Amino acid sequence: MSSVTESVVYGFESFRVDAGKRLLWNGGEPVPLTPKVFDTLVYLVQNPGKAISKDELMAAIWPDTVVEENNLNKNISALRQLLGERPGEHRFIATIPGRGYKFVATVVESAGNGNHADITPSDGTGAGSVSLGTATPGKERRANFLYLRYGLAAAFAIVLTTGALRLWQAGRSHEARAIRSIAVLPFKPISADSRNEAMEFGMADSLITQLSQGNDLVVPPSSATRRYAATDRDPAQVGRALGVDAILDGTIQVAGDRVRITTRLIRSSDAKQMWAANFDEPMRDVFAVQDSITERVATVLNAKLAIRSRKHYTEDVDSYELFLLGRYTALKLTPQDHFKAVEYFRKAIEKDSKYALAYTGITGTYTTYSLASDASPALTMPEAKAAAIKAVELDDELPEAHVALGKIAMFYDWNWAEAERQFLRAYDLDPRNTEGQVSLAHFYSNLGNHEKALQLAAKARKLDPLTINRNTLEGQFLFYAGRYDDSIDRLKQTIELDPNHWLPRMFIARPYIEKGMYREAIAECERTRVLGSPSLEIVALAGWSYAKLGETGRARAAIDELEKIGERRYVPPYFAALIHNALGETDVALSLLEIGFAARDVRMTFLKVDPKWNNLRNEPRFIALMRQMKFE
Repeated sequence: MSSVTESVVYGFESFRVDAGKRLLWNGGEPVPLTPKVFDTLVYLVQNPGKAISKDELMAAIWPDTVVEENNLNKNISALRQLLGERPGEHRFIATIPGRGYKFVATVVESAGNGNHADITPSDGTGAGSVSLGTATPGKERRANFLYLRYGLAAAFAIVLTTGALRLWQAGRSHEARAIRSIAVLPFKPISADSRNEAMEFGMADSLITQLSQGNDLVVPPSSATRRYAATDRDPAQVGRALGVDAILDGTIQVAGDRVRITTRLIRSSDAKQMWAANFDEPMRDVFAVQDSITERVATVLNAKLAIRSRKHYTEDVDSYELFLLGRYTALKLTPQDHFKAVEYFRKAIEKDSKYALAYTGITGTYTTYSLASDASPALTMPEAKAAAIKAVELDDELPEAHVALGKIAMFYDWNWAEAERQFLRAYDLDPRNTEGQVSLAHFYSNLGNHEKALQLAAKARKLDPLTINRNTLEGQFLFYAGRYDDSIDRLKQTIELDPNHWLPRMFIARPYIEKGMYREAIAECERTRVLGSPSLEIVALAGWSYAKLGETGRARAAIDELEKIGERRYVPPYFAALIHNALGETDVALSLLEIGFAARDVRMTFLKVDPKWNNLRNEPRFIALMRQMKFE
């Protein structure tokens, strides 16, 4: 539909249509409309009193698409319900049999600045004019008396009503201003038989991205809300647990080429529903639905969003769905799922070669795969690097693109200055992006700038207090800072969040080792193995512990296990080097580290801060390695 002038507001009875802001108000209350229903209303009020054929309406509302007449009928039916028309009443919209529709209510136009004093009727009768017909002098005097009498009464009523309305609106405005933080939960399925978990998480993630673009609202990232995907959750209770003022909750169903969404805004303190809406739209309009939800929530909360909140990273719905599948699959943190995720991202790029976020998905997945599942750098990092470079070329304003390029500079190129530059660029673009905060903290931690690392980690925790990965990394930063007790405390709290997650249990073995708690470290490594850890670091940490306990046979058995696995897949040399170092076999350990350097293994980036190498720091070969890594 053609755009309308932003300054025009159309009024009829108690309704106001702000064409520029795409809002419908009834008194002081916003009325939620789907995008196409709103377009239908705007076209009708722009042409009051005119008989509009169905073909004309459909051409105006769907200018580039062939649609069935039933779509228009549904829009008209939805409008009549929203405007409060009773069946057969036609107070606003009249049906012209065999032709189309006519908007029959008187429409007035005004400037969209909130001041309606300049309203003039669209029928051209002039401001304030009333057609009275023919009157005799006597009747005219009586009419004047009656008009005066009822006019004064009406004026008094208007004053009272306006005062009451202003008080009510002030109350609502105060109520809305009290909402300064909002969490978006993963959407639930409308029917358990037709779940689409990638879309359920993806819809929430997209809305989080849009709502967080501005300074008025604090919006926790999707990583903070992902654990609340259960369908039987209590939104208000979740809101209180997250420490936010309100929750945006919803359901979604994708059926064929249509998407059905219900959403509601709930205040955490008392579970009051502040706003709700239903959408039933073609899947191709899913981005318009997201925009509509974002705008309505921002309006209800009196929040201003940045212009980039309406930015769509792709306009191709198929590419978007493939990207969501990639994101969802990558979170499972298994080697098989990492490969599947990358394939989804590749397919998304095939559909839309300019989809910068999909390229960052490849880089992020391969980097995580290398760190968590011991992937071969030769098989993963060249493609990851190319994808990161392409993402920045496509969108230099995308924080995720600079995070991706920073990870390549840090974990593959070992270009510390470039890594810091890219991470800082991402941070400047979006200081509240927790992935950017944690990535920059990770960089500072590995280079030994522990104070900066921990400051950033604490800042990220305020926005994202319950995420396993983020809390686990903070435990790692504390460990490399030499604060072993604090590291253990943080990791124990993280384990309490999810006792069955392998990552914090593996990480807690590290400070246990430095405190001489070797049995505890071995126990955690065994628990991690049972929980399905894809990382062989648990073998190295247990082997180190056995060596320090004097159980040399078990330590060598751990080395044998790594070598046997290495016959069929890549095993980071760093791990066997750790055990040999614990056994006092310095030359073997150093040789393995040199192999790791040649392979550009991501584990080498921890060489400067890992305390298990402290006994080698005066060895010439180790000093040479540190120089080659540009740590010295």
